[in-house]
This record gives sequence, structure tokens and C-alpha cells, in this order.
Amino acid sequence: MGMMIQKKKQAENIRNYIDKILKNQEIDCDEEWWNGEGVEEELTKLAGTEKNHVCDPGMFSMEGDERLVFAAFRERPEELLEELTKLACQLAEQSELAGIQFIFFVRDMKGRVCLEEALDRDFLTKLRANVRRVSGNRRLSVHCTYILQKEFAKQDVKLKNLMRHEMIQMPPIRGRINQEGREETTGSGSPGEHLNALVFTMDLYQLAELYNLIGDKLFKNNVRFGISEMLGVDYSIRETLDKEPELFWFKNNGIVVLVENPDFRPKNAEELVLDHIGRDKEPGFSVVNGAQTITTSARYFFEMEYRWQNSSEGSEERLRYQKKLEAAKKAQVLVRIIHISGEKEQSSDMAKALSVALNRQKPIKMEDIAFTLRFVEKLTGYLNRPYADNKESFGLVRRGEGGEAGQYMDLVEFARARKACLGEPGEARSQGAKTLLKIQPGEGLPDFFQQKDIFVDEWLEADEAEEERVFRRHYGALWFAHQAAREYDRCRKAVAKEQRDDFRTVINNGKWYFTAVLVRLLNGFAPDFVENGRGLPDFTRFTVPFGTVRENIPGAMGLFADIVLLYIEGKEEYKNLDSNLFKKSDLYKNLMEEIRHFCCLGAQGRTKLECRIQELADLFLGEGDRACYAGDGHGMGEPPAAGQLTNKVVLKGSMRPLESIVQAMKETVRYVLENYPLSGEQIKEHGSGWLTDEENVEGAAGCMRRPERIQARGKNYWVGTLSNTRVKCRQMARLCQAAGVPKGKGEVAWYGDSPDEPVFYW
Repeated sequence: MGMMIQKKKQAENIRNYIDKILKNQEIDCDEEWWNGEGVEEELTKLAGTEKNHVCDPGMFSMEGDERLVFAAFRERPEELLEELTKLACQLAEQSELAGIQFIFFVRDMKGRVCLEEALDRDFLTKLRANVRRVSGNRRLSVHCTYILQKEFAKQDVKLKNLMRHEMIQMPPIRGRINQEGREETTGSGSPGEHLNALVFTMDLYQLAELYNLIGDKLFKNNVRFGISEMLGVDYSIRETLDKEPELFWFKNNGIVVLVENPDFRPKNAEELVLDHIGRDKEPGFSVVNGAQTITTSARYFFEMEYRWQNSSEGSEERLRYQKKLEAAKKAQVLVRIIHISGEKEQSSDMAKALSVALNRQKPIKMEDIAFTLRFVEKLTGYLNRPYADNKESFGLVRRGEGGEAGQYMDLVEFARARKACLGEPGEARSQGAKTLLKIQPGEGLPDFFQQKDIFVDEWLEADEAEEERVFRRHYGALWFAHQAAREYDRCRKAVAKEQRDDFRTVINNGKWYFTAVLVRLLNGFAPDFVENGRGLPDFTRFTVPFGTVRENIPGAMGLFADIVLLYIEGKEEYKNLDSNLFKKSDLYKNLMEEIRHFCCLGAQGRTKLECRIQELADLFLGEGDRACYAGDGHGMGEPPAAGQLTNKVVLKGSMRPLESIVQAMKETVRYVLENYPLSGEQIKEHGSGWLTDEENVEGAAGCMRRPERIQARGKNYWVGTLSNTRVKCRQMARLCQAAGVPKGKGEVAWYGDSPDEPVFYW
């Protein structure tokens, strides 16, 4: 079991590396590209293979002019390059490409240097010539990215040979010579309250060794990860190390290391322990500025070492490499260690903020250009106004800014949430930043966004007095949708755990479908209005705070998966249930029409599909627009609020104390089945989706949420108990009616704190 967990974690690390590259290079791809068929297996191979491995590019849902090829290098580079050459020519034959990018995963700097020595300039020149000839595109590019992927042995990570008396401390120690770090504060609320720092000079070679030990996780908080440099800085760093290493300190801006390890303390005069790492303990520190300095210098050091070791013993060439390596190891660099203390959430947000602030020189991306457009300028101005009565307001930030816990979203998240609100969940998932934020030149006028259903003209044209009305009309549910999608991600693993394959497929791929369904449901199926010839949803009356429905999300996710599976059952056009089904919105539109039709009829669910839809709607009754829901209450008065306390049950005049609503449900079902036996067919008809007997449990229990076993008349039954109180009352009414329990006499009743107001009464 431990080995399986370890492999899964390794594959997840590979996924995170690739995801960062895709986002930072603005490569269009399916938002959840890793859920494609066979992708997880490929990621596992990239992480754990002991031999060279090249992934089939066709398995990854990544579009655009450049094709990405992922490969793991372990041994014999010639064999790997031969395979890559064939693959590159095949790709050039198949489609029009602007370029091919090889992304290599290596285990240490020695492996990287070995591969780079084989993949030298001559090889790349020949490869480019071949693929250009095959494709007919003389400008087709071929380039490489390397990821140093490491697994950690248990050890302390130290910076050694330091001069403590030469360190500068911030805040200054002000004469308190024996003070170790900063004094504890009483919580002033100052932004810098949980920050302190050390500034010192150290050997650059130590940082190269640190990179070889930690790998690219050393840059986990660096917002520039995977972005190629265009300014010739790599060449400048290598030139300085090669020709004048003693001047390196003067020519380099230095390194900034963020330490989030709460136990970090400078305890030794000559060394700093950054953190303790191990197989299950990742480093609590990262380099947020100076990643290029470290990676480029590490390449130089390990290249010299590789060439020295592979030169003939006693040769002039070997002696030359040895001297260069010894001279370069004398290079020193300025280092700032910034320690962030405080709560983990605050620490993470501060780490992001510092990383962004220290990397303002990152290359211009589509999102940076988008932030200069008048639409975004106007929107950020509106969102930044203080609205004391609006707890659902949010801020718009560039990617990587803001904090995980704060009320922020970036422009890409804004666009995806808007697509879900528009009823286009497939596009919310499958369209990348370049498509969502595509800009149209204004031809003498200001540039504008091409997707006007996301960035609507009415908002751009609204005067200040109209802004709030127009914003609510178009974007009133957008922050809710964003929060729902984030909560879905948080609950995904728990909901899908130990479920059958088709259920997991829906849960793993259906985030934006679920979000779109939930928004439409809570918006009361409000009619569209027409703008520029197209119907757009109206969210003027959408007033549901996400916090009021958060606890219902896991249960709703399970019901949603059941609804999808029941709807597509037996339909030829949906016979292939995989990630591709959720990259378009066709299924959503058909599914939503089924849900809307049933909800607006106000009818009692009969089929399994209708019962599931009714349970999903009932989970959120009382939120949003109720106008489309109707029902007779099944013999009850006003339906109880979700989660209302039930601590007593009456069964044929006998009152019993209870610990929970679940126990009330189990006791009631047991009582009814003991005294009013139902046939298997009656149970299938009236207990669809929440009650089954032992003969049908294999086919039905997997569909039920949180099944509990009971016994009645010597037979086992399973009761689904995850629904809220209102739904449980409906289910009990349906069961009592089918079994012929006399109605209106109180033979079955549930009570909360008040003996005069039953929660359920039959």
C-alpha cells in the first residue's frame, strides 16, 4: 500500500511540473488534461521508470501550434535520441506545427549533463533540418526543457562554511548581541510582523549542490518556473564563471530563499539548517529569485566535472577542465534568507506575494496584455470599491498573485467561471488562456476581447450609475461558480474513493458540468435575455452566498454523478464515457433540459433519474429562486430545514430517544418493513436510489450515498443516508404510503426539541 501511495505521489509531482509549464508558457490545453485515458499511467512511468521512456503526445489534451513531447531519461542517451528523432519526423508529417518542445525528466545534474552532451548543437541542427524538410515549414522550431525530479532521503539540508559575524539581520538586532532571531510580538497586525531575514555571502557551488539535491522543487514558489529566458542572461552567467569567477558577486543580483519551516533558527555560527527532508517530508523552503542563476551555474559546474571525469588521464584537456572547475568554485554570491513565521495559510499567501514582487521582470504574457485593456481596467476599478454590505465581492489579480484563502481570482479563472455560468462547461474546461483571453486588434480603436459573451459590451458601455445593475445581471453568480469549482476540487478524491469506474470518471471530469448545473438550479432557471442576437442568462436575482451551501457539495457531487450515469444509460451517442465527453457542452445541454423540465413540473419523482434529480434539487431548496418548485409535502406541513435536529422518534405510540437523523431513518425503515412487508418490486419502485434488499444490493448499493445496513424479518436491507432532513422526510412518506401505513394518525413521527412541532408526521 505504501509503495502505491508513493507512486501516486510521484505521478502527481510530475503532473504539477507539467501544469506549471503549461500555465507559464500559456499553452492551450484541456484544464484537466491529466484525466485523459491512459495519462495517469504515463505520468507514473515518467516518475518511476528505470529505463528511458517517451510518452505518446497524442494521449495528452494539449492543443496549439507547438507539440510537447515528454520523456524520462535514465541511461544510454543515443537510444533515446534515436527514438525522439523518429517521433519528431512523424509529428512533422501528421500536422502543421510551429515547433516541437522536448520536456525531459532527469534524476540528477549528472544525468542532465550526460543527455545535453549527446543532444548538442550539431544534433539539434540536424534534427531541425530533418523536421523542417518533412513538414515543409522552414521556421519550425525544436527546443528542450529539463526538469530535475528528485526523491528525498532523510537528512538535514544545510548551508555550510558561513561567517555568522558577517551576516546582516533584519529587523536589526540593535545591540542585543545574543538575540536569536526576532523577538516574539504581541500581534501588531503589521504586514511584516511575521517576517525576518538574514543577508550574507556564500559559495555559489553550494547552491548548485543544493539544486542537485532538491531538484526543481527548489523553485516551487517561483512564478517564472518553465519560462525561457530571452535576454542572454544564461550566456552572461557562464562567461563570468568561465573567465572571471572572482567578479561573480559584483555582477549578480543575488539569491532570495523563502523559508516557511516554523522551526528555522540560526543556531550555529558556521551553518544554517534550512529544514529536515525525507521521503514523506518535502522542503519547507524555496528559491523565489535567482532560479536562473542557480540552474545555469549548476549546469556549468557539473558540465566541467563531467568533462573532466571523461577526459583521458593526464591529458591537457583534463587538466584544463580541472583548473576551470577549481577556479569557478571560488565564485561567491549574495544570499537573502527570508523566514516567514505565523499561520500556514498566511505563510503561503505571503510566499506568493513575495515571489510575485521579486519577479516583476518576467516575460510579458497574454494575461499581462489583457490587464491593460479598458474592460479589465474598468472591472478592477469597480471590484476594488468598498462595498460594506457585499460579502460576496472579490478581487481580480494576475495569475500567481493574491492568496489561496483570499477572495481573489485571476483572469483565466474569471473566464472559466463565466463560461460555466453561460452553460458552456465543456469550453470552461477545454479552452486555454490564449483562447479565453484572445484579443482582437481595434484597427484604430482600442483593442478588445474576442469572446464577447465573457467580456460583454454592456458592461464596458455602462456608466457609473448603471454599473452595479449590469454587473449583477452578467456576473452576479460568477464568484459563487468559482467557489463551487474550488470546493469540487477539494472534495473530489473523497467522493470518488472506492466507487466504480464510471462513477469516478464522471467525478474526475465533471467539475465544470457540476458547477454549471448548480448555478442554473440556484438561479431558478431564470429566462435568458437577448443581447447582440444571443440569449444570455440573467443573474440579477442570484443572491446565494456560497457558505450557505458548502456542506451540501459532497452529497450533491454524488447525486450529480448518478444523474449523469442514469441519463446516458442506453444512449448510443454517449456509449464512450471518458474525459472527451466533458470537453464539449452537448451532453450538458441535454441533461440540463431534463433537469429543468422535471423541476419546473413540480412532480413527484418516479424513475431512478427523476428521484436523483429531485434529491439534488431538494438539497438546495430554500436557496435561490424557489418559484419553479412545487409539491404537496407528502402529508407534512412546511418541510423542515436541512439539518434540523431530530432527537426522538415515535413508532406506534412508543417514543424512543435518538442520537441522529440517520438513526431515525434506520429505525423507521426497520419498523415499516417489519410491520408492513413490501415485495422486492415495491422496494425497487418506491425506494429507488435509497433503499434496496440483499438480492439487489450489488446493482443498487453503489448508486446510494453512504449506505447503512438494517435487518427486518431476518433479511438484510441497505438504506442510503446522505440526503438532508427534507429529502429523508420525503423518502419516509413515500415508503409509508407504499406500505399502507395509516396516514394522519401519527403512527410514525420524528420530533426535535419541541413536542408540539414534529419534524416528520404520518
